[in-house]
Amino acid sequence: MTTAHSLRNYAVITGGYWAFTLTDGAIRMLVVLYFHQLGYTPLAIASLFLFYEFFGIV
Repeated sequence: MTTAHSLRNYAVITGGYWAFTLTDGAIRMLVVLYFHQLGYTPLAIASLFLFYEFFGIV
């Protein structure tokens, strides 16, 4: 594999990871704001995220 090909692969993987990270963070922020708009308390929203993260592991 050439250096240029390796660098291209690295750039594609890195770009994909950055895009996923940014969109995932944006979606999480929108979810928080949505539940806040519905009138959930901060503790309830935090509990929802704990629930979400726990079942993401299991």
